[in-house]
Amino acid sequence: MWSVWNTDNFRDAILLAANLADDADSVAATAGQIAGALYGYSAIPQDWKDKLVQHERIATMAGKLFDRAPEDNFL
Repeated sequence: MWSVWNTDNFRDAILLAANLADDADSVAATAGQIAGALYGYSAIPQDWKDKLVQHERIATMAGKLFDRAPEDNFL
């Protein structure tokens, strides 16, 4: 959470988290979840998305999951 708080975009938050000591991969993964919720899918650098194995399948599944989510009644 610290890396997201101390940056202003998805890329920088993840890079900052990944360069911390100790369990950097888990810290960066958690930062990615928080930054993704904050900045949205479009904020993820395209070259990072392109490197994902089965990127299109993941994006399709995420879209289907979003479509099935209940409406947000809290806003």
